Amino acid sequence: MKINLLVTLFFIHSYCALANGTSLNGLTLSCATCHGLPGEKNNVMNLYGYDKKRFYEKFKSFQVQSGNGRGVMHFIAKGYSDIDIKRMAAHFAEEYKNLYEQP
Repeated sequence: MKINLLVTLFFIHSYCALANGTSLNGLTLSCATCHGLPGEKNNVMNLYGYDKKRFYEKFKSFQVQSGNGRGVMHFIAKGYSDIDIKRMAAHFAEEYKNLYEQP
Protein backbone atom coordinates (compact mmCIF):
# COMPACT_ATOMS: atom_id res chain seq x y z
CA MET A 1 0.00 0.00 0.00
CA LYS A 2 2.79 2.41 0.90
CA ILE A 3 4.62 1.73 -2.36
CA ASN A 4 1.47 2.47 -4.36
CA LEU A 5 1.03 5.77 -2.55
CA LEU A 6 4.67 6.71 -3.15
CA VAL A 7 4.48 5.91 -6.86
CA THR A 8 1.20 7.77 -7.20
CA LEU A 9 2.71 10.86 -5.57
CA PHE A 10 5.67 10.73 -7.97
CA PHE A 11 3.34 10.64 -10.97
CA ILE A 12 1.10 13.41 -9.65
CA HIS A 13 4.09 15.62 -8.96
CA SER A 14 5.55 15.00 -12.43
CA TYR A 15 2.19 15.60 -14.10
CA CYS A 16 1.67 18.88 -12.24
CA ALA A 17 5.13 20.10 -13.18
CA LEU A 18 4.49 19.25 -16.82
CA ALA A 19 1.11 20.98 -16.76
CA ASN A 20 2.82 24.12 -15.48
CA GLY A 21 5.11 24.17 -18.51
CA THR A 22 8.37 23.15 -16.84
CA SER A 23 8.65 20.19 -19.24
CA LEU A 24 12.08 18.66 -18.64
CA ASN A 25 12.31 19.73 -15.01
CA GLY A 26 9.00 18.00 -14.47
CA LEU A 27 10.42 14.79 -15.88
CA THR A 28 13.49 14.72 -13.67
CA LEU A 29 12.28 16.43 -10.51
CA SER A 30 10.96 13.30 -8.86
CA CYS A 31 14.30 11.56 -9.53
CA ALA A 32 16.01 13.78 -6.94
CA THR A 33 14.02 12.15 -4.13
CA CYS A 34 16.17 9.03 -4.32
CA HIS A 35 18.99 9.93 -6.70
CA GLY A 36 19.97 13.30 -5.29
CA LEU A 37 20.52 16.77 -6.68
CA PRO A 38 23.33 18.08 -8.87
CA GLY A 39 26.55 18.35 -6.95
CA GLU A 40 25.74 15.72 -4.32
CA LYS A 41 28.93 13.72 -4.55
CA ASN A 42 28.12 11.49 -1.57
CA ASN A 43 25.03 9.96 -3.19
CA VAL A 44 25.96 6.60 -4.73
CA MET A 45 22.91 6.57 -6.99
CA ASN A 46 23.35 10.11 -8.33
CA LEU A 47 22.40 10.24 -12.03
CA TYR A 48 24.32 13.36 -13.03
CA GLY A 49 27.05 12.42 -15.46
CA TYR A 50 25.41 9.10 -16.31
CA ASP A 51 26.13 8.01 -19.88
CA LYS A 52 23.13 8.72 -22.15
CA LYS A 53 23.03 5.30 -23.79
CA ARG A 54 23.53 3.43 -20.53
CA PHE A 55 20.82 5.54 -18.83
CA TYR A 56 18.33 4.78 -21.61
CA GLU A 57 19.05 1.04 -21.59
CA LYS A 58 18.88 0.77 -17.80
CA PHE A 59 15.65 2.79 -17.59
CA LYS A 60 14.05 0.68 -20.33
CA SER A 61 15.09 -2.49 -18.48
CA PHE A 62 13.11 -1.31 -15.45
CA GLN A 63 9.97 -1.07 -17.62
CA VAL A 64 10.11 -4.72 -18.67
CA GLN A 65 11.15 -6.31 -15.37
CA SER A 66 8.81 -8.84 -13.86
CA GLY A 67 8.67 -10.83 -10.67
CA ASN A 68 8.68 -9.94 -7.01
CA GLY A 69 12.16 -8.37 -6.93
CA ARG A 70 11.52 -5.65 -9.47
CA GLY A 71 11.37 -2.78 -6.98
CA VAL A 72 9.88 0.68 -7.19
CA MET A 73 11.73 1.71 -10.38
CA HIS A 74 9.61 -0.73 -12.38
CA PHE A 75 6.47 1.18 -11.46
CA ILE A 76 8.06 4.60 -11.92
CA ALA A 77 9.57 3.70 -15.31
CA LYS A 78 6.20 2.56 -16.66
CA GLY A 79 5.02 6.20 -16.68
CA TYR A 80 7.64 7.45 -19.17
CA SER A 81 7.72 7.27 -22.97
CA ASP A 82 10.83 6.52 -25.02
CA ILE A 83 11.13 10.20 -25.89
CA ASP A 84 10.89 11.18 -22.21
CA ILE A 85 13.63 8.70 -21.32
CA LYS A 86 15.92 9.99 -24.07
CA ARG A 87 15.36 13.58 -22.92
CA MET A 88 16.13 12.66 -19.32
CA ALA A 89 19.27 10.77 -20.39
CA ALA A 90 20.50 13.82 -22.29
CA HIS A 91 19.64 16.07 -19.36
CA PHE A 92 21.61 14.08 -16.80
CA ALA A 93 24.63 13.77 -19.10
CA GLU A 94 24.56 17.47 -20.09
CA GLU A 95 23.85 18.79 -16.60
CA TYR A 96 27.02 17.09 -15.39
CA LYS A 97 29.02 18.97 -18.00
CA ASN A 98 27.45 22.24 -16.91
CA LEU A 99 28.35 21.59 -13.29
CA TYR A 100 31.83 20.15 -13.46
CA GLU A 101 33.47 20.71 -16.81
CA GLN A 102 33.43 24.48 -17.01
CA PRO A 103 36.80 26.27 -16.80
